Amino acid sequence: MLKESLKQREQRKGYMTTWAEEHISHLKEEIEIIKTRLQPHDTGHLHDYIANMERRIEELNDNE
Repeated sequence: MLKESLKQREQRKGYMTTWAEEHISHLKEEIEIIKTRLQPHDTGHLHDYIANMERRIEELNDNE
């Protein structure tokens, strides 16, 4: 028996939003929170974190 994909399950159950849409929404919220913590110096790790989350959002959008 073939496994049912997440997308197929969501469509069958009539979800209003998909898992990916929900995940993207949470990532965007996290980005906004992290942006409030940026400082003129010593926050390069936060810039990297934001860039990685933005790349993840792009990946999720490409897979839909």
